[in-house]
Amino acid sequence: MGRRASTAIIARHDQRPANASNPRKLLNRQKDDPMKYQDRTSTIGAWLQEELKRYDVPANHTHDRARLEMDSMVEDINSEIPSNVEQSSLDHILSKMSQDIRKNTRSRSWPTIYTLIKAAQKCSETQATTITGPRQPHAFDSDSIAAKRINAGEPVAESYINGAGETRLIDKKLIKPEQLQPYKKYLKEELKMYEPVKYTEHKPSEPNFMENPY
Repeated sequence: MGRRASTAIIARHDQRPANASNPRKLLNRQKDDPMKYQDRTSTIGAWLQEELKRYDVPANHTHDRARLEMDSMVEDINSEIPSNVEQSSLDHILSKMSQDIRKNTRSRSWPTIYTLIKAAQKCSETQATTITGPRQPHAFDSDSIAAKRINAGEPVAESYINGAGETRLIDKKLIKPEQLQPYKKYLKEELKMYEPVKYTEHKPSEPNFMENPY
């Protein structure tokens, strides 16, 4: 079977991107405004149509199956791109995706949906970093977590009852000192249970030997 071109297969999404060649999609929308769902999928569909021209349609794909596959590709790619993306950012993401897909596709058949999704994730993250800077690590505030547990009457580490943690929570006004009283009482009772038992030393009594009458 000879090579089947992708150009004959039309996805349900509008093929033409929202640019100067398709001015009707630019009505009442500035270039840098967040795109609507229909605008995003139309742009992605047009890009995908051109991208798949580089590859052969899989041999086991009928015309209808190929069209459904393209629809799924568009939806899956769109799901990995931020919903507030602007037209210029989306164009940049798709351009970078083309390069990433070429590097990671090992056959002449269509790229898999997995390959497309991984490219969308990678290129979307790169674009977001370019705009907003590197993502900052999430700060883990153990004091706030401990305070929430105390306010809810839940167990906490002993250092938050009789230790440096207790001082920090009170100094930060995350809790009131009286809130720790039930915890302190519980710890005191627990300690009593593990106190060593005091045994009274008994001296052995001297044996009472009867005098031998013989």
